[in-house]
Amino acid sequence: HSSFNANYGIVAEENVRIAMNSARWDVAGEVRELDTFVQGVKFKYGYTDYGHEELADGVTETTFKNKGVETRIEATHARLGPFTGVFGMQLTNVDFSALGAEAFVPQVETGTQALFLYEEATFGEVKLTFGGRGERTALDSAGGGQFGPAQTRKFSAQSGAMGALYSLNQNMVLATNLSYTERAPSYAELFAKGRHVATSQYEVGDPTLAKEQSNGADVQLRWRSGAHSASIGGYTNRFQNYIGLFNSGDDVGSNHDLLPEAKFRAVQAGFQGFETEGKFRVAEGAGSLDLKLRGDYVRATNRDTGAPLPRIAPLRLGAGLDYRIGNFGASLDVTRAAGQNRVAPGELRTGSYTLTDAALTWRIKARALNLEATLKGNNLFNQEARVHASPLKDIAPLPGRGLLVGLRVSF
Repeated sequence: HSSFNANYGIVAEENVRIAMNSARWDVAGEVRELDTFVQGVKFKYGYTDYGHEELADGVTETTFKNKGVETRIEATHARLGPFTGVFGMQLTNVDFSALGAEAFVPQVETGTQALFLYEEATFGEVKLTFGGRGERTALDSAGGGQFGPAQTRKFSAQSGAMGALYSLNQNMVLATNLSYTERAPSYAELFAKGRHVATSQYEVGDPTLAKEQSNGADVQLRWRSGAHSASIGGYTNRFQNYIGLFNSGDDVGSNHDLLPEAKFRAVQAGFQGFETEGKFRVAEGAGSLDLKLRGDYVRATNRDTGAPLPRIAPLRLGAGLDYRIGNFGASLDVTRAAGQNRVAPGELRTGSYTLTDAALTWRIKARALNLEATLKGNNLFNQEARVHASPLKDIAPLPGRGLLVGLRVSF
């Protein structure tokens, strides 16, 4: 069981606060060493109860609730020739509701039933993998008010992937993967119509949207030697109908409360990018000191118009030092984000920034309890940083210099 409660303000409106509570219950089990074709079974059941109230000057204006259950059963089967693998099913049901003056999505119940399969086989230095998933999703909107009459959308989605891992030597592996993916639209993408306070936009869904479809390919080179490791990979994805949130260029609302209108719609799109990371042990003896490096970049284009897609993160590079000795840890992390000048129509550019964070941790074991105390300093040099992927980047930057003190208890 886990629970979380918070009360915080939002940057879009000074007089609005969010009172949030979330609780989750999980039950899991496993049966092993069955002397049948099915050699083992894993079971997991989860229930989530989330809610938050939007308070304007202390008065509740809108209440959001999201309750859901998820059941997953996964079975490991006996070897079939060179193949080993798992198959199973996943059932989810989510009931979302928004009641009040600022509701921008109607009450929607989403049910999904899915079957999946994953197989792998090794032939010498090559390991082959493939998997597939088929699912049926139904979204039932209660409608009402600006959302119109009640309606139901049903989707069948199939996805599959196949890959290969080739051991170049004892330290290096080349991994490749091809995939085809289908995704049903979310309830917001289909049925939203109203003022979304958290993003400071008037969001409009499209109930006629079809499922999202894409083809993808990626290749990755992985290296490991003792405490050192590194990887670099590139990918490309081509969407037949990428579902995104696009600024229409219009403003909606009264003269004193205008908001930019953003519409969910589907376009043909292409994504290409790379990711790299590495960890290198630079000192060992009285504790260990690791150097961590990372970087990522993505270029996303609306293939219908040739224009960039909105809210795409720029090139990001990072470096950090991580020191560990016994139960004590210390870290220093620097992230550099380039400016984003490749923007969608009507979108503003964002400048480059550098964030520097540091943290101290101390782990304590007291009988059945595990405690971790944390002291963390964020944005130590108080830099202005606007995250291009955020719809709020034009309203407010990330927080300035801050200090976080925390204690985590597990048992």
